[in-house]
Amino acid sequence: MKSKHQLFIFSLVATFLLSACKSETLQKLNDLNREVVVAANGNSTPTNNPTIQGSLSGGQTIAILPEAWMNYYSDLSDSQNVSKYYEVGVENTKPVSTTLSWSVVEEATYYLTYLSRDVGMSNPIITFSTEKSVLLSDLYAGTHYYYQIHAHYEDKTIISRRFDFNTVDFFRTLDIDGVQNARDLGNKITVDGSKKVKQGLVYRSANLDSVTEKGKIQATLQYGIKTDLDLRAQGPSGSPLGSSVNYVNNGYGTYGSPFYVSGNGIDNEDLKPVMKENLKTFTNTNNLPLVFHCAVGRDRTGTLSVLLYLLLGVELEQIKQDYYVYVFTSICNAEPITTMAPAFNNLLNYLTAYVGNDGVGSGTIYERAEEYCLDIGLTSSEISAIRENLLEETNNE
Repeated sequence: MKSKHQLFIFSLVATFLLSACKSETLQKLNDLNREVVVAANGNSTPTNNPTIQGSLSGGQTIAILPEAWMNYYSDLSDSQNVSKYYEVGVENTKPVSTTLSWSVVEEATYYLTYLSRDVGMSNPIITFSTEKSVLLSDLYAGTHYYYQIHAHYEDKTIISRRFDFNTVDFFRTLDIDGVQNARDLGNKITVDGSKKVKQGLVYRSANLDSVTEKGKIQATLQYGIKTDLDLRAQGPSGSPLGSSVNYVNNGYGTYGSPFYVSGNGIDNEDLKPVMKENLKTFTNTNNLPLVFHCAVGRDRTGTLSVLLYLLLGVELEQIKQDYYVYVFTSICNAEPITTMAPAFNNLLNYLTAYVGNDGVGSGTIYERAEEYCLDIGLTSSEISAIRENLLEETNNE
C-alpha cells in the first residue's frame, strides 16, 4: 500500500501533467484564433493583424432547409401548423446550400477551406478552390461548425483565424437524386434533454425504385448508406442503390410491414414478428448508416419511426413534427393532415394505453412502447443496443 506521502506526490504530479495538457490545448485553441503565416521553409509566425475575413462568423445561424420548412420552424407552437406552409403536388424537401466566401488583402494562387464540427478542428472536411468562395452542402442540423481558410502563395501560406457558425436546430433533409421524402432521423432530443439522436446513421425516405446513377453515388458515398430496409411486401430482388448495399425485406402479407393500428396495424399478430425484425436491424452497427422506406415514406415508414423514437425517448412533440412534415413531399401530400391525423393519433393512443404481458395499462408512453417491443420479441439487450447505437450525449456548448 502506498504511503500518504507517496500518494500526495503522485497526485501533485498528475495535477501538474493535467494542467500542462490543458494549457497546451488552450494554447492551440488560442493560436487558432490568430492568423498564422507559414513560410516556405516551414517556419510559422502568428500575427495579430489578420488579412483573411470569412463571411460566416460570430456563431451566426444559417438555414439548411427550404423556406417553407423555415416558416414552419418559426411557428412550432403546434406541430400541425405545418399545414399552413405546403402546396399539394409540390416537392419541397431538398436541402439548401450556403455560399461561404472570404476576403483577402492579397490574392492567393489557391485556397483550402477546412471545416470541422470540433472546436479543435479535428477531422476537417477540406475543399479546394481557386476562387474566394466554396459551397457548403450536406451540413448537419443544430450543429456548431468551425472553419479556417488556408491561402496558398508561391512563397508562403496564410492560415486564417478560426471562424464559426451554427446550422438551424431543426430537420436535416437529404439530396438523393430520384428519391423523395428523404431525411435524417437525427437531431431529436430526448425528454430529459440529456441525449439526442445521432445524425448520419439512420435515414427515412419514400421508395428508392427511381433512384438515378447520381443518386446512387450520393446515397452510398455522400451519405454512406450500407443497408436498405424495405418495409413493403414486395420489392426488388436487391437494393436499387447497388450491390454494395445490403437489402433487407421482412415483409409479410399484403402490405409487408404494420402501419398505425387495426387491420394491418402494430396490433396485428401476424405483423408483430415483422416489426420485431425491422427494429432488430438497428441493433447491429454493421447495418449503419441505414435507410428505411415503404412506398411513399409516410405510413409504414412513419409507424416504424414512431416506435424507434419512443424507444430512444424522443420528445413527443418532435415525434409529431417528424410525422407531419410528410406534407412537404409531393408523393404523398395530396392527403392533408386533417385526413391523416386520426390514424396517427390512434397509434399514439394505442401505445399510451398499451396493456401487455405485464398486465400494466398505465405509465408513460415510453414505458408502454418499450413493453410492446418486449412483448413482440425484442430483448432488453437489443433495446439497449438500439439506444447505444443511435443516441449521444447532448452537446451543451
